[in-house]
Amino acid sequence: MPATQAQNVSKQLDALATQYAKAGQLNGTVLVAEHGKVVFAKGYGLANREWNQPNAADTKFRLGSLTKQFTSMLVMQLVEKGQLRLDAPISTYLPDYPKAAGDKITLHHLLTHTSGIPNYTAQPGF
Repeated sequence: MPATQAQNVSKQLDALATQYAKAGQLNGTVLVAEHGKVVFAKGYGLANREWNQPNAADTKFRLGSLTKQFTSMLVMQLVEKGQLRLDAPISTYLPDYPKAAGDKITLHHLLTHTSGIPNYTAQPGF
């Protein structure tokens, strides 16, 4: 994309995202890439409301809970294709996982949050 066209696209993207941010409909970071090259990246709204920290193009977000649905869907698609088994111990797929626990915990346990693995992000000091 020629430089002037890229600048115009960036201005249009910024104007659109700014409208959504002002309306309270966007709080995050927008990144647009073309052929592997970033053509636009900018943060909108606040990354931390308590400390009034704005989002930036390089803000790091905690995505664990957001990605659970996508991960579950992908696992179920692999189960449907016969590439994974819900009743298989996780040591089948993660051979380096400690065997004592890995032989008892199944994919079903992980998907239903019944594995007994502690939530490390809830630990003090994380």
